[in-house]
Amino acid sequence: MTEKLLQFIWKHRYFNQQGLELITGEPVTIEYPGEENSNQGPDFINARIRISGNYWIGSVELHLYSSGWLKHSHTEDDNYRNVMLHVVWKQDRLDIKRNIPQLELCNRVSRLMLETYAGWMDKPHFIPCELSASKTESKKWENWESRLLIMRLNRKMYQILDSLRSNKYHWEEQLWWMIAANFGNPANTAAFEVIARSIPFSLIAKHRQQFIQLEALFMGQANLLE
Repeated sequence: MTEKLLQFIWKHRYFNQQGLELITGEPVTIEYPGEENSNQGPDFINARIRISGNYWIGSVELHLYSSGWLKHSHTEDDNYRNVMLHVVWKQDRLDIKRNIPQLELCNRVSRLMLETYAGWMDKPHFIPCELSASKTESKKWENWESRLLIMRLNRKMYQILDSLRSNKYHWEEQLWWMIAANFGNPANTAAFEVIARSIPFSLIAKHRQQFIQLEALFMGQANLLE
């Protein structure tokens, strides 16, 4: 078991959640495992859980062993002050000084999953699971591909919406930025967009029939004129 695998199991809830209890015996329900935190602090933030019927929203920290909390000096670290649940693979001590609820997962994860993961790690391939692809049902492939498509469309949609807010919902200018950025694909997308953003669309529209002026404008903003 590794912390990376433990985080993956927690994120996707690949553990038996029936009759889930804390180490101390209180019933717990995971309503949302939270979002992965790439900054300093707990592994997951904005998680939603119920402990003995009480609703909690906060952060979740994961360790292979409960003693990891002390080993990493989290008790003295203010970044971990709002941790509401400590998820561990195996509990090796209860006293972590802040009475944070602890959840142990070692007896709730499929042995088949662990053996499959171990096999992937022992015999690494370019794609670890490539030898298992032929064993996957076609319906699962279709669902996965549909999910990837939706995720990609959502990502692009939110990027456009964020950009629109920055230019006060000027759709023509937004289209200009996007077209210019794509002219730089794949390596110079960001550079082309920076140039586009530095030239108001109204100026381009004004000189749309004056090709020499437009060329000078683009070359100048790209610092290509001597």
